[in-house]
Amino acid sequence: MAVREAIARGEMAVAEGRVVPHAEAKTRMARWLK
Repeated sequence: MAVREAIARGEMAVAEGRVVPHAEAKTRMARWLK
């Protein structure tokens, strides 16, 4: 049940445009890991 809810939340985030492009995620992680 929790998996389905997580997938639904992810799909809603994509539909609402609340996502980060892969390149931006890599940049953020690189800064965080320093």
